Amino acid sequence: MSRRTLMLCLPLSVLLVAGNIGADELETLVSWMTGSFSSARQASADSSYSDIRLEVVQIWPERGDGYWLYVEQAAAGHLDEPYRQRVYHITALEDGSFRSEVYLISDPLRFAGDWAREVPLGILSADSLQLRDGCAVMLREDSQGHFVGGTIGDDCRSSLHGAAYATSEVRIGPDRVESRDRGFSESGEQVWGAEKSPYVFFRQKGPCTIVIDLPGLEEDARRLEMVLIEPGSFIMGAPKDELGRSGRDWPPHEVSISRPFYIGKHEVTQAQWEAVMGSASHHSKFRGRPNNPVEKVSWLACQKFIGRLNALGMGTFRLPTEAEWEYACRAGTQTRFFFGDALERADKPKEYCEIADEYMWWSGNVDPYGTKEVGLKMSNPWGLHDMHGNVSEWCSDLWEAPRERGPQVDPQGPSSWWQSTKWPLANRVNRGGSMYRGARFRGASECRSASRHYEQAIDFHYTLGFRLVREFP
Repeated sequence: MSRRTLMLCLPLSVLLVAGNIGADELETLVSWMTGSFSSARQASADSSYSDIRLEVVQIWPERGDGYWLYVEQAAAGHLDEPYRQRVYHITALEDGSFRSEVYLISDPLRFAGDWAREVPLGILSADSLQLRDGCAVMLREDSQGHFVGGTIGDDCRSSLHGAAYATSEVRIGPDRVESRDRGFSESGEQVWGAEKSPYVFFRQKGPCTIVIDLPGLEEDARRLEMVLIEPGSFIMGAPKDELGRSGRDWPPHEVSISRPFYIGKHEVTQAQWEAVMGSASHHSKFRGRPNNPVEKVSWLACQKFIGRLNALGMGTFRLPTEAEWEYACRAGTQTRFFFGDALERADKPKEYCEIADEYMWWSGNVDPYGTKEVGLKMSNPWGLHDMHGNVSEWCSDLWEAPRERGPQVDPQGPSSWWQSTKWPLANRVNRGGSMYRGARFRGASECRSASRHYEQAIDFHYTLGFRLVREFP
């Protein structure tokens, strides 16, 4: 997987690929299937079902002929001894359906746990696999918007437990995958498999992380990790009575993020910048600290970095919109900070707060003064570090003054072709606050989830850095 994504969470034997299906449907389906799955909830309610875990990762993304997935299925108490290991090849057909072909691996237990490795099944190729003829799963969208399907007739031959053939039925929804695998004799009598109803595998909570393999990144440098953010809605902005509220903050209003996206687990570091742009390509004040955030980079310089990164063919990268940024920062919370409201005296410059010190770098805890290595503080509930403080982070949006507005879907900021493309003095949004101790800085309150700032696109300062977004999938 050279110069590609090293790890991608895409669960189960049924997935989709680009084809005749619309892009929105594709992204919805993939977002439903991202993450690990478990039948623990079903097993606790009915002892006739076992607690089964599924782990799936993408392999060989460079092939370009659909999706190749490696799947491990294991009992919860024996995760190191999976009882099923398969490779699935998923393609889209002209009639809008999907075909998931099943491949066997020779001596599969040598790859047990490979789903967690940086390059799963890296020593194998598609040519080394054995196709299970007749066992492909076919999927279509039903009237409720779920994806359902299964194997066809008795074509999938199987001798397991004395069976003559096997069948598989699948139903995929936004939070679960229902799967019923059964074996039958030649006369049609069931000899193994779930007797009452399908297994229900619920998606497990927790961040799904991919790792981008940057060519030339120093061996001991932090890697570019990105966390999948699922679609959803939240209240953006700060109520009038929020402590530390600024006149720059948006009034509260509902915002919906309709598509999944990946966002950097950390701010972009000096080492990551140098891997893409070269060692003499930035002028960070705190230069020589490879795992500290790169700073003194303008919005325009960030666009050059993103352009070179996109040219490497590892996906489509960009800056987050400020709506995406706040959605990811809040991570389902509605308090001033994702870790709560109470900050004792930390709203004043240089004042310390024990609670805040667990999660952020701000003017009250940065002695000796300067940016700090990314990822040292605790993450938010979605696995993102340094969303409050350290350096303020550029967003893609042109600045607009706050005003009352109704519900929004995927807001992009004001639209101005001339300002966006021709005017380097245009103001751009930055979010998250920083460790700055200047006279006008108001302490931790500048780092609130709703706090907004702006600078001209050509401006650079040692408090300004950025965090990447990668388009899904």
